[in-house]
Amino acid sequence: MVKKVTKEFHERIHLVAVALFVLIAIVHAIRIYNNVPAQIGSWVIPMGVSWFGVIIAAVLAYLFWKTSKF
Repeated sequence: MVKKVTKEFHERIHLVAVALFVLIAIVHAIRIYNNVPAQIGSWVIPMGVSWFGVIIAAVLAYLFWKTSKF
């Protein structure tokens, strides 16, 4: 039996997505502000990746917020 997705459920999913993208943007911004090094294995992740992460996460959060009906 397949349940129909309600409008309220869809809006909750948008809210969760907005919260996650804002959190990701904040974490990247804190990394940039505090100049915290990040490393995966032997690869040191450049700060440019965090700048990219802030911009993309913030844009996605804004777009989800804009398209939702809170």
